Amino acid sequence: MANSENHSIKYLKPDEAERLSSAWTSDSSYGFTSLPTPVLARHGAKMLDPSSAYQVDGFLATGPTVYRTNELLIPHGSLGKQADMVEVLRNDLGLVMDEAPADCRDAPLVFRGVLRPDPHPTADRPTTVVTDAWRALQKLRATAKDPANLTLSLADVRPMGLNHVLVGAAMGGIGGGSEVLRGVPGAIGGNPNPGAEADEVGYWRRPVAIRMARPLRTAPTTGRRPVIAILDTGLGENGWLSVAKEANGMFAAPSEDCTFVRVDGPLQDGICTPASPASIPLYWEGSYTIEPLTGYLSSHTGHATFVIGVVHQTEPNADVLSIRVMYNDGVVYAHVLVQALKKLLERVVEAQENNRPDLMVDVVSLSLGGYREAGERGAEYDQLTLAIDDLRARGVVIVAAAGNYASSRPFYPAALADRDDDGLPPVISVGACNPNGTKAFFSNDGRWVRCWAAGAALISSFPETINGSIRPRYQVTTNGGNEPLAIRESLESDDYSYGYAEWSGTSFATPMVAARIATLLMKADEATVKQEEGLGVVLEREDLVRRLLRKGATLNRANAAVQRL
Repeated sequence: MANSENHSIKYLKPDEAERLSSAWTSDSSYGFTSLPTPVLARHGAKMLDPSSAYQVDGFLATGPTVYRTNELLIPHGSLGKQADMVEVLRNDLGLVMDEAPADCRDAPLVFRGVLRPDPHPTADRPTTVVTDAWRALQKLRATAKDPANLTLSLADVRPMGLNHVLVGAAMGGIGGGSEVLRGVPGAIGGNPNPGAEADEVGYWRRPVAIRMARPLRTAPTTGRRPVIAILDTGLGENGWLSVAKEANGMFAAPSEDCTFVRVDGPLQDGICTPASPASIPLYWEGSYTIEPLTGYLSSHTGHATFVIGVVHQTEPNADVLSIRVMYNDGVVYAHVLVQALKKLLERVVEAQENNRPDLMVDVVSLSLGGYREAGERGAEYDQLTLAIDDLRARGVVIVAAAGNYASSRPFYPAALADRDDDGLPPVISVGACNPNGTKAFFSNDGRWVRCWAAGAALISSFPETINGSIRPRYQVTTNGGNEPLAIRESLESDDYSYGYAEWSGTSFATPMVAARIATLLMKADEATVKQEEGLGVVLEREDLVRRLLRKGATLNRANAAVQRL
């Protein structure tokens, strides 16, 4: 086992992960086998049950998953056959699909085909129409396998997939405050009860009163700061992070000496295109609740702000690029995530090929994931896998949360860590540890979980403008009226005006590892400088930055950093 200088992080080789995993050879539970009904309804989603799902030989569903019921993801290479697909769906299922732009180059990077009942049915077509993306996808697959079919091939349909619903990896369930599940490990949500008894600490998010000095940022010695892209919820206002809104409600332009958080407006806009709307148009948190009539905090409100705070504590000299892909109830649509990753790839390619160091991204941190219906089978066609591999080929390190379901069932994209890919930096899957170094009770586990970091009872930044509807259970007032010191009350559990919180989850172990990799990237750059100096070569700052931007150089430094974890 390799110990990093930060002893809260441990990176395991495959045999070590196997030896230290309690039950990796069998799926100890299915992870989440359901989500709250209001969450499914809000996002137009359903749970796929393999025992009752429509199965096609070679495309079997072996485990439950969650997907958007009326959407299929179609890559560019298959759009030329969309008319043939629509004809099959219309004739056999009574469904039609929104058409991609006539020029496929104008389509989103992944086209989201929306299914709906045929508005002009004929007598020879189905009279009972059910809009179900899984059924539609399997029908297209079955047609492609039929020898009598002359229009669709397996090459046309294999790259297509469901628009899976992924979830954030913070403890506390998925949804709004009144619909969050708080079961035992292995139950739906996999979230141990947040302190029902006196001897139970619990893992639920809660406010804390603490003042932390802002970490010192020093000037980079090798040209530029590493950049960590955080794909998460929206930003929230926090003085410790120097994140604030301007009068017009937009992100306040940060200054180099007071903040390290950046946003990319055009990239964020590109995730939400007219042909593939993500319904996440801004990088701000927005409303703290999805239940305005009750005012309960949503399960992942403040998630990105907390994650970014973990990065800032671990490696203050790194910069963060904040990209919103997650709703504050913890839900992420697969097509939104894929679109964001592909937009990041465009940014990295521009940085490397046109000497734009200001656009480079070194690490991507994903505190989210989900389950595939077929596990690893068909991964070579999965659009999320392909998007991640494209970034890895450019030397970008991907760090992903292992999930909080006390399960060994592979949780994607973290489970991509179990692949053997020579020459590319691996996906780093991160499980959560308790403060004493043991594995957290809630954390997923298995051979595919390769890195372990502190992820229970962490303290970090939180939007300081958030104060939910829960009020103190007990309150006594005196003659002093509304003065704070004239009031005695119990703790208000959703008042975060102090700007900090305690929270748990593999969500928060993940940015700790991402930040540690950023540290190691800087050390790799320093080693390169010393090596060159030893050869009598003195590089100017701009020459050094340009050299370290090259594709081969970024691959080498990424692998060197991972090996030192």
